[in-house]
Amino acid sequence: MSIDTQNQQNRVVRVASTVTGLIVSALSLLIAASNSILSLDRWANISVISSSHLVPGLVLLGLFACGIALMVWHGQPKLPPLSLKGLGKEFLSLLYLLGYTLIFPLVGWLWASIALVVTLPLLVGYRNPIGIALTAVITIGCVWAVFILGMGAPLP
Repeated sequence: MSIDTQNQQNRVVRVASTVTGLIVSALSLLIAASNSILSLDRWANISVISSSHLVPGLVLLGLFACGIALMVWHGQPKLPPLSLKGLGKEFLSLLYLLGYTLIFPLVGWLWASIALVVTLPLLVGYRNPIGIALTAVITIGCVWAVFILGMGAPLP
């Protein structure tokens, strides 16, 4: 690949990353403003961590931060070649998430989430058992801690 082609690909990635980051940040601010989440009066009376606007506000703040990160740190153009196998894995993953959504009310959050976090990486070809176990423990542990310890809300 010539240097000119590489520079052109890098420029395209930088522009796409900046535009995507700008759109994500702007949308998060627009949603927050339209729902009065930016109002200082709503935040002044916050007394409990489970306040009704705390979680949406934090999610929108995280979305805004991700948009800014996209504008500042640009990725490298490493697009995999489009293949039927790759599309099949993505479609199978979506079907798997649909199955998770359907089984969730039957077995509860804990068992459905353990099954998802442990088996979905295997489905898409990730074979590192230590990485899968660490991801499962950290992800499920963090969600449990936020709901049970942080908000005092039970998980389904």
